[in-house]
Amino acid sequence: MRRILVGFDGSEESRDALHLAAGLAELGGGQIELAAVYLQPPLAPKAAIDTKREADYFDWVFSEAHTELPGTPLALRRHTLSDISAARALTSLAEEEAADVIVVGSTHRGELGRILPGSVGEKLLQGAPCAVAIAPRGFSRREHYGLGLIGVAYDGSPESEVALKEATRLARDLQGALRVIQVTPAATPEGMSVTLDRKRLAQELHAVADRIRQDASGLTVEEVLEEGGAAPVLARQGIDLDLLVMGSRGYGPVRRALLGGVSAEVIRTAPCPVVVVPRGAE
Repeated sequence: MRRILVGFDGSEESRDALHLAAGLAELGGGQIELAAVYLQPPLAPKAAIDTKREADYFDWVFSEAHTELPGTPLALRRHTLSDISAARALTSLAEEEAADVIVVGSTHRGELGRILPGSVGEKLLQGAPCAVAIAPRGFSRREHYGLGLIGVAYDGSPESEVALKEATRLARDLQGALRVIQVTPAATPEGMSVTLDRKRLAQELHAVADRIRQDASGLTVEEVLEEGGAAPVLARQGIDLDLLVMGSRGYGPVRRALLGGVSAEVIRTAPCPVVVVPRGAE
């Protein structure tokens, strides 16, 4: 992730996002694109906008960002945006700047350490032209953060192949390990197996892991095959992970991070940062 766009407004959620963006940039050699959006009243004439208040807001936001990351060696490119929608402004900027990822924080609601996107995050996840990373609540207060173990949700679908490719690249670039996670439906109450053949899936998962080991020489690849609901399993895996990568759902515009039911639930319950990658992102 070379071009990392982070939306910052001085809130606790945006501070979480800024710390995640800084970690991704520092560990992966990327550049932070710091964006502040001054929200305009809907239907307000352009002449009615208080330009001094707008300028003061941007000065304050960028000052807060500098204070949040004092002495950081990372060069922050600053973008000032005015729009009635922060999500729309960030989406447009991501397209103009060919961003690799947009980083946002979770809403202030929910338990500490859990991801619960606010309205900006929800809208971004429905239409972003690039990957979207969401930092858990309280992330900025973590004493240590590394990217030693990257997890990826995999089910053999085209969108999960895109996520697998991105997760592999991240793990390789960050000199971490990769955990490929596949989930099968739980057994029936009578103890009978569901129609999917667990042994066959295990063999297929092992073949995928071997393919990655051959393509990314030296990369440690773990294989996890668990029974249960996809969202609860992935959220539980997030306890061990430093980052979880998921693909967007399999319909809609190709370069859009459209959110499906599983990914929507995971980003609400995972204790680690989650990256949703749109199809065609490669």
